[in-house]
Amino acid sequence: MSRSESHKKTREKRKTQECSVYEIKLDKSHLSNAQKEFLSRLFLEAKWLYNCALSSKNVFSFDYKTKVAKVLNKERKEELRDIAILPSQIKQAIIDRMRDSIKGLSRLKENGHKVGKLKFRSEINSLPLKQCDVTYKIENVKYIKLQKFKKAFKVIGLAQIPKDVEFANANFVRKNGDYFLYITTFSQKDDSKKIGEIGLDFGVKNCITDSNGETYNFKENESKRQKRLHKSLSRKKKGSKNREKAKSKLKKEYAKTKKRKNDKVNKFISKMKKYKRVYVQKEGVKEWHKSNMKNVRKAVQQSAMGGIIERLKNNRSTFVIDRWFASTKTCSSCGEKQSVSLSERTYRCNSCGYEKDRDTNSAINILNEGRRVRNANVEKSLVEKFASDSNELSDFVETRSLNASA
Repeated sequence: MSRSESHKKTREKRKTQECSVYEIKLDKSHLSNAQKEFLSRLFLEAKWLYNCALSSKNVFSFDYKTKVAKVLNKERKEELRDIAILPSQIKQAIIDRMRDSIKGLSRLKENGHKVGKLKFRSEINSLPLKQCDVTYKIENVKYIKLQKFKKAFKVIGLAQIPKDVEFANANFVRKNGDYFLYITTFSQKDDSKKIGEIGLDFGVKNCITDSNGETYNFKENESKRQKRLHKSLSRKKKGSKNREKAKSKLKKEYAKTKKRKNDKVNKFISKMKKYKRVYVQKEGVKEWHKSNMKNVRKAVQQSAMGGIIERLKNNRSTFVIDRWFASTKTCSSCGEKQSVSLSERTYRCNSCGYEKDRDTNSAINILNEGRRVRNANVEKSLVEKFASDSNELSDFVETRSLNASA
């Protein structure tokens, strides 16, 4: 089987599968000195390779198999450093990622965007591991092996991965002094267990309200410790070791906040995957960020709303309706429209007397409108298919009659 045929077969298989990414953490308490040195050297050599490739005349003709890299030392003089432990597959993945970034910048420039250029890196904190059982290997629920190092690394979190999944690529990440492995897996879809349909309304007071009346909030306010660390950082002398230590502490605190927020978001996305169809309205998140009201800007920033919407859109069961549909002004009972001020949290219809929470009413309208538009699209496609089939049939009959007369 050729490579193109193999890729085509894999793409077809992926259509029936569901993708999940699991975070696995290396247990730092069980790292030996040799393991610590290996991990530090691994990311250091990745930085050397990246900067060496970027400084070459042509990145696209750079040989990723090189075993030496040109590096500037402390005196800003060039010297050669050996790339001894960085595996070839990781080298290739780093160079490919760099080339993709250059192509992306080129496309943006062609479309009229102002773009910069790739810069030299003071550190590399993410390494792509492209192939399971080669660049990384799962020994059991507690240990993982990395290429070019014989001893296995003890990890935390492998038990969360189901047994019947297919392992794909992974990313090895260094973050705030800790090491994480983000493993991508594929499992067979089971649509038989999925429940009905749901509409979602995005807002400022409540991040998301669904058509069942349930609300979701992902906001994580700045903690007292973060404020204290910010104050402490501002007093430290620039370039000092104490300033770097304060920066590191602040980064770790922000990482904790981000993890709490991501945990809420992941649980919500997982819940939405249980529905056969999720209806959302296209939102102007960029306009919300530019709002004149400070509380609106702050709420949108803290809720990570843009990322949630994008993740929902990537789900094939999500259907997006038009941005200009008046979901807030419309009565979900009788369909009449009326103006509603921002301060009104309960929708009261002047025509039928229907009363409902403002956001819940909007979510129900999004659900109904999504169903209507989707059914109309399905009906239209069926009509077009029937019309094309009818034309093909008439052409066939006409051809047969001409042949018969001849």
